[in-house]
Amino acid sequence: MKTEESKTYFTKKEQKQVSKNFKIEGEELTVEKVSTTYEIVRKMQQNGNRKELVEVSKLKSDEKIEKVSFNLSEISPKEIEKHRKGGKPTFFLKMNDKYYFTEIPESLTFENSKLLGVHRCAFAGHECQRLSAAKEENGGCKKVRDRVKRIERYPWIKIGYETANTIFDCFIVIECSHYEHK
Repeated sequence: MKTEESKTYFTKKEQKQVSKNFKIEGEELTVEKVSTTYEIVRKMQQNGNRKELVEVSKLKSDEKIEKVSFNLSEISPKEIEKHRKGGKPTFFLKMNDKYYFTEIPESLTFENSKLLGVHRCAFAGHECQRLSAAKEENGGCKKVRDRVKRIERYPWIKIGYETANTIFDCFIVIECSHYEHK
């Protein structure tokens, strides 16, 4: 901490962790965990009747990349439900007519990962025309009505994945025989 013209400066190191470069390699889900350390300088500043900290600078001081692998094991649709109810954070993969799973950290988020491609149901500019809770005969999709859970219930999904019991669960459809785009 240093003082200059009655302003007090504080320096603090903060770390941010993100996961990126998700891939399926053979029978493994691989992820790069990136830990970035920043040195942040803030100053105490008077704002009316109160004092507040204002960020002055933020410099990257360190970055570490760690490749993490999770072994995928084949699983039956009935076993998927048992794992889901078991409460452990889990990744489920459907490739054509086979299912795979692996336990993952609860904090691992697949948001914006584009693992295997983009989400076919609602990718901007390519939204499926069946993205509706209406009955199939009215142009809807059961997956939407079910609030996007349980990949094993949808035989028309050819490639996709789902996470369960994580902080941010997801259900991503990469290839679907019901996909309609205008």
